[in-house]
Amino acid sequence: MRILSLLVFGGLLLAGCGGIGDNGSGFNLFRGTWTGDWQSGADTGTATVQIHLDGSISGQITDSHDGTTYTLSGSVSNPTVSPTTIHLKEKSGDTTLDFTGVITKEDHANAFDGTFTESDGSGVVQTIHVTFESA
Repeated sequence: MRILSLLVFGGLLLAGCGGIGDNGSGFNLFRGTWTGDWQSGADTGTATVQIHLDGSISGQITDSHDGTTYTLSGSVSNPTVSPTTIHLKEKSGDTTLDFTGVITKEDHANAFDGTFTESDGSGVVQTIHVTFESA
C-alpha cells in the first residue's frame, strides 16, 4: 500500500536527515517517544517515532490494511518552536518515500498534530494526517 508514501515518511521526516542543532540551549519541544494513528483517505495505521534532542527522528509506521511495517527517519527543522517543518523518509525493501509536513504542539501539551504530503511521481500529492501522544 502506498499509505506510507502519503504518510510523510518520505517527506515528513526524512527529506532532511541531517543533524539539527538544538540552538545550544538543550531545549527541544518535541523530544521524546511518541505514538499515534495516521489516516490518508481510506488507509489507516499506527506510528511510533522518537524525536531526539538534536531534532533527528527515528521510528516505524504500520499499515493496518496489510500489516506492512516501514522504517522512518528524518528531522525536525527547528525543534524549539511550534509549528515547525518536519522531513521524513519511509523505507520498506527497495522503496523509499519522502514526506514534508508541519507539526504543531501547544506548550506543555503531551500530544502534537501533523499533516504531511508526498508526491508519488505521478503528480498526485497525497496528504496524511497524524496525531501523536507521548508514549
